[in-house]
Amino acid sequence: PEEQQARLREINTAISTKCQTIGNNILAESNAFKEKFGFSVSDYPEKMTTTADRELRKQYLEAYTMRGHNGNENDNRALAEEVLKLRLEKAQILGYKNSAAYVLSDRMANNPATVNAFLSGIMKASTAKAREEVAEMQKFMDADPSVPAGSKIEPWDWWYYTEKVRMAKYALDDEAIKPYFQMDSVRNGVFLAAKMLYGVNAEQLTDVPTYSPGNVQTWKLTYDDGSLIGIFTTDYLPRSSKRGGAWMNNVRNQYIDADGNDVRPIIVNVGNLAEYMNVSQVETTFHEFGHALHGLLSKCTYQSVSGTNVKRDFVETFSQINEYWAFQPELLALYAKNSEGEVIPRELVDKINASLKFNMGFVTTELCAAAILDMKLHEIEDFSNFDVDEFEKQLAQDIGLNPEIGYRYRTTYFNHIFSSGYNAGYYGYLWSEVLDRDLFSFFEASPAGVFDRELATKFKETFLEKGGSEEPMVLYKQFAGREPDNSAFLRGRGLTD
Repeated sequence: PEEQQARLREINTAISTKCQTIGNNILAESNAFKEKFGFSVSDYPEKMTTTADRELRKQYLEAYTMRGHNGNENDNRALAEEVLKLRLEKAQILGYKNSAAYVLSDRMANNPATVNAFLSGIMKASTAKAREEVAEMQKFMDADPSVPAGSKIEPWDWWYYTEKVRMAKYALDDEAIKPYFQMDSVRNGVFLAAKMLYGVNAEQLTDVPTYSPGNVQTWKLTYDDGSLIGIFTTDYLPRSSKRGGAWMNNVRNQYIDADGNDVRPIIVNVGNLAEYMNVSQVETTFHEFGHALHGLLSKCTYQSVSGTNVKRDFVETFSQINEYWAFQPELLALYAKNSEGEVIPRELVDKINASLKFNMGFVTTELCAAAILDMKLHEIEDFSNFDVDEFEKQLAQDIGLNPEIGYRYRTTYFNHIFSSGYNAGYYGYLWSEVLDRDLFSFFEASPAGVFDRELATKFKETFLEKGGSEEPMVLYKQFAGREPDNSAFLRGRGLTD
């Protein structure tokens, strides 16, 4: 009916406006955090890892987790509730029980029950692993003379003491690693992997105008025959006007125009990275270029299905799988070099790869809890007694969230679900990881090694070139010959042997 169509237009406009405000408030709160403590929120994990002063770590955590929740002009509590109510109203106008049901109707998972069962299984395994990790850290806290006897691990202690455990187990020091992962070197590694796998060549364009000279660089990507793949831009360094995190944008999608011309894409990767990167930032760089490749290698007729225009719970598969090539020894030998040109020692490489499964109870629990929070917020059908603080507190108890961990994102600064299109979709990171770890297991099993060009060509032609032009499971079965298996995921995260 026309009346409902008019109301849907009103809802869409209101949601867009309110989500923009939420994002602006988060940025303002993050800038206030930096003004108070002297470092950006993107540096929060590193500061929590290296700050010995326990009281100061507590202040960092409280300020970080109270963003958008300080009773000032940037408070997002009421705005978040308003957006959730509007999303519910929209879903019900369209005939769905709640917002999650509406969103998931166009996803691989299809419905909330499937997602909830999926996340519940992971949460059970990850919280159990996290309890083991707490026990290990507690031993280090008990031996720390600066802490009163009888003290217990709290959320502001996790990063600090897990680093003690990591050093004891792997003697892996970020400061020893960073000289080998200078920003330009890592970007070169990203390009080298794409060359080895898909035959991608990168040529820097120095005469292209950019929106932030000195920070933004542009590259022309081609195949060996000279055919254009697309234009790729990087914007890696933090700025006060830039929101936190890292992401990929399609400036122009690939498509075939009315005259039959293949219009090639323009893609940008944006981040808040350090000039000399730690392991996590190297992974982020490869991750976002995985998204970029999905957009760049597209060969579709229509923009609406080209590149990353796939079902939301499928899109992270191709960013996350690209991370697995980052620390392969044969690639590191080509790009991980210090200022003297010395290649990263094999001893350090072995430690890096051994450490990638470390602390996975914490990492997986944080991620899974955020995904559950997102789902449950969008399954609400009655907001008459809604209080975001009570909701988060009760949910944490219901899902068995370890008290030493807490939420990765609280509702008031959960930008993914308000400004990045991940509402009722944050589970997609884990869902996709089941897929990408399973797919990478084919490369691991290849007699030609993980840079098997023939297998990579099959992967490119099956997935990266097809975009959303075919159902994900159809493509998956074409490549794998079967449905996904989660055993590689559980092993890869160290949650099972």
